[in-house]
Amino acid sequence: MKKSIFITVRMGSTRLPGKALKKLGGTTTIEYLIRRLKFSSLADNIIVCTTNHKRDDVLVQLAKKNQINYFRGSEKDKLARWLGAAEYFNTDFFVTADGDDSFCEPMLIDLAFKQFDSNHSDYIESENIICGAFTNGISFKALRKVCLIKDTTDTEMIWPYFKETK
Repeated sequence: MKKSIFITVRMGSTRLPGKALKKLGGTTTIEYLIRRLKFSSLADNIIVCTTNHKRDDVLVQLAKKNQINYFRGSEKDKLARWLGAAEYFNTDFFVTADGDDSFCEPMLIDLAFKQFDSNHSDYIESENIICGAFTNGISFKALRKVCLIKDTTDTEMIWPYFKETK
């Protein structure tokens, strides 16, 4: 079973423009996150999932510079972007890390991978954990099903599709 970490990031932020390139400890926030995620001992892949928009070319260059994979897809439909990445990289299960989750915890990611290995969970979320330390773990099977039943391409908030659609 192939397990990946998807870094969901784009340069189109309106609340804090260019936040992926802001400096944290002398490096860009996205590179800081990539360095942290490389501490996962169970991830087969770390993939920057960004958009096809030209302004996101810089994120592709940073992925290459940091020797990780990238996938480009829909700007608004995050679920479709993930599905494309999962198909392209033959991913069975992935954990998401938003590009602004600079303190995402690799040990929690590995716990999600272990949980998937033991019971093949379709959707894993955290409770009572500091926001940004862990987001979600999602199986390819569940993602594909959700993409078939969703009725919009504006999927910024993904959890309702996994928790409220049965």
